[in-house]
Amino acid sequence: MPELLPVPDFEQYKDVVEKKKAFFDYLMPFIERENARLQNIRQQIIEIEQKHQQQELTVEEYAFIYSLYDEFKLEYPDVDAQGFRLLLTRVDVIPADLVLIQAAKESGWGSSRFALEAYNFFGQWCFKAGCGVVPQKRSPGKYHEVAVFPHVAAAINSYFYNLNTFYVYEDLRQLRAKRRSEGEVDGHHLVSGLVRYSERGMDYVKEIH
Repeated sequence: MPELLPVPDFEQYKDVVEKKKAFFDYLMPFIERENARLQNIRQQIIEIEQKHQQQELTVEEYAFIYSLYDEFKLEYPDVDAQGFRLLLTRVDVIPADLVLIQAAKESGWGSSRFALEAYNFFGQWCFKAGCGVVPQKRSPGKYHEVAVFPHVAAAINSYFYNLNTFYVYEDLRQLRAKRRSEGEVDGHHLVSGLVRYSERGMDYVKEIH
């Protein structure tokens, strides 16, 4: 069951180290849960791919892979080696250190208005009128709103889905796939793939680094 309590008051901590620890401890269980879910799905894909190399898949296995194509916004017509490769670039974990640092940056260590009122820890936007909260400093001609989430788990899930599916983060996913083929994936390996996360571009990337 998602956590429905209000966001903790991280400003109560006068010691910076304690404040950071409390913030990380608050988010970490949700990050671990989503990464575990992705890892489980990824393992199923790998097992089905290995079977596919030896024998015909069942109708249920084909349906499962096609459902993942749909879930992870992958427009690919066949279940074959290329399809599995493309799918595995999207169905993968996001290192907790990267998630935590972005959350800290985007939410002012959990003290921003959007974190407190909308569980929005990642500065995520939505683009339908009334879908969220209108930012006070929105530029003329802009129509985005800051997304509102019912609980922190939903915010975490949306952030993961965004990085794993949206076309502007293809570079991040390719970096992750490359590192995955060479060994473990750490957050600092992927930061340069966030250049389009913020309008500030490389300045934002440098700050996350």
